[in-house]
Amino acid sequence: MNKKEAAAYLNVSTRAIERYTSQGKLTPTYEKGRTGLAPVYDQAQLDELKKQMNEAGDASHSAVQHDKPAKHDKHDSGNKDGALVLRSGSRADLAAFIAALDKAHGLSISDIAAKPLLTRAEAQRYTGLSRELLHEAVTSGKVKEVKLGRAYRIKRTDLDAYIEQL
Repeated sequence: MNKKEAAAYLNVSTRAIERYTSQGKLTPTYEKGRTGLAPVYDQAQLDELKKQMNEAGDASHSAVQHDKPAKHDKHDSGNKDGALVLRSGSRADLAAFIAALDKAHGLSISDIAAKPLLTRAEAQRYTGLSRELLHEAVTSGKVKEVKLGRAYRIKRTDLDAYIEQL
């Protein structure tokens, strides 16, 4: 099965197939094609990977679901990409929900709190302030941003002092 057929079989992109190959999850054989060597994927390996993907998806899907607004719903409250929603209340489900949140947002709050300089997105997560309120605090001079090359960072200590003033 070629790369495109394997991607259709697993219901992923061809780039995902390349990623699985580089991670060692798939090992193709190579046959001569029109423009060079072309990867050919084994059906048994694809079946095994599909089984693993379904098992991993079932485990996380039971506790955590993405809420996506209906296309015909005009009152979607601005949520375009879907939010994570906890569907049941067991401790295992809560742990899976927290793990999914950390995966969706990158660093955990404790990781962010340990950093001395924060991006605006990290500052938002750390403080819980809206993007607009944080932007207003920076432009008014209540919170200073430091320029590092092309990037701007906010000192966590300045952010903590600003929060204390609120």
